[in-house]
Amino acid sequence: MASIQMEGPLYDWAIFQQSSLPQRRSVDNTALFEELRPMLNADQESAFTTITSAIESDPQTAHFYLQGPGGTGKTHLYKTICYKYRADGKQVLCVASTSVAALLLPNGRTSHSQFKIPIVLNEDSTCAITKTSPLGKLLSSVHLIIWDEVPMQNKRCFLAVHRTMCDLRGETG
Repeated sequence: MASIQMEGPLYDWAIFQQSSLPQRRSVDNTALFEELRPMLNADQESAFTTITSAIESDPQTAHFYLQGPGGTGKTHLYKTICYKYRADGKQVLCVASTSVAALLLPNGRTSHSQFKIPIVLNEDSTCAITKTSPLGKLLSSVHLIIWDEVPMQNKRCFLAVHRTMCDLRGETG
């Protein structure tokens, strides 16, 4: 800026960027899980058992999509699953396609924020995450990703995250 006789920025705005790592709070995940689990209704309990059994059997192939109208308890189920695995010491990321939905999840973030999804997407897009970055290291070792409101997301966003995760984990997609 000085070369064109223009005053430089007053602040280093990079320090205000949100960290790529989930916020760490002092939370008793075990207590939260033990509080939420008994409140599951029969359908939620069935889904909980099916999902957690599949994750424990083969986490790489355990992919689930929950569908139901608002108010049916999907978020409660997501929270219960999240706290179960966090209580076990596992890294769990909770994301959502909208900021409102993300606020309802434990340490929830929007998918664009968490995965650095590009704004302009094409068929071959990937996310701006390197293997050696803190976020890349986190994503390569994460045990579970809970993604709420997936149908609200453009398919190319989901595919960009999938390609990026495969790259970070050294897998073929």
